[in-house]
Amino acid sequence: NGCDRMEIRQLRTFLAVAQGTGVTAAARELGYAQSSVTAQIQALETGLGTALFERRGRRVALTDAGRALLPEAERVLRAAATASDRVRAAAEGDPAGPLAVAAPETVCAYRMPPVLAALRTRFPRLDVTFRADDPVRLLRELATGALDVAFLLEEEAPGGAFRVEAAIDEELRVVAAPGHRIAGLAEVTPSDLEGETLLLLEPGCAPRAVFERELRAAGVRCARSIEFTSVEAVKRCAAAGLGVAAIPAFALPAEPGPGEPVARPWHRAALGLRTWIVRHAERPPSAVTEALITTARSLWEPDGVGHAAKAANVGGYR
Repeated sequence: NGCDRMEIRQLRTFLAVAQGTGVTAAARELGYAQSSVTAQIQALETGLGTALFERRGRRVALTDAGRALLPEAERVLRAAATASDRVRAAAEGDPAGPLAVAAPETVCAYRMPPVLAALRTRFPRLDVTFRADDPVRLLRELATGALDVAFLLEEEAPGGAFRVEAAIDEELRVVAAPGHRIAGLAEVTPSDLEGETLLLLEPGCAPRAVFERELRAAGVRCARSIEFTSVEAVKRCAAAGLGVAAIPAFALPAEPGPGEPVARPWHRAALGLRTWIVRHAERPPSAVTEALITTARSLWEPDGVGHAAKAANVGGYR
């Protein structure tokens, strides 16, 4: 296999000859003797089993094989330079390159922005890919290595070949329009929602599953339900008086402003809902993933409603 016998320096010399149209120009550019340039090109041609240049008087020109190699050599050298930069940056404590992070939509919208902003401030050369997705796809991509870290909002830790840490216990808040009768309650019980219209997140969402189970266990019947795909839509519709909803406390501001719904605690604070940090069990932790997790934990202090909002200006996030 000719690829096994190619060296980075040979490809660099090949490019210098091809782009400078001659051995003399390449030797001058690279600081080599002309004989060294010639020897490297000959070794590369021997390894590949074909001529890469042909002489035309005092000049050399690429053969068909040489023209085929040219873009590939450029690509390989770019990749080698990128790898070298990233290794050097990591060794100097300023890692560069990609970090793939994902979470469900609610966590993405309300938990992650200040965390990622703080991480960017600490590691400005880092290229973070961040997106929302459902738990099934997140775990599948973690298993294949497409993701480095996932944050899940679930009741139970996911099974499989994952390293899982509980980041924080989550609480639910019941939200409704400011003039709704729950605004006068210290806390909301299932019976308080008898006959109400429920504003629900899409099926498969852990906060919805917990809330519906609580209502079923108490034998509460609601008038109707409306489904939404985002917590923000639920909040806006609750504030407009379309119904009541149960959403994670971290999705609410510390102090409700104009247009915000009223929020009251659910009567049972401990419902088993948690945000989990999930990584592949066999991938060694990097300095960046450890920094990401440490940052998340430091910002997610369990101080009740609005603790995510309190962190919103950390690290330059606006």
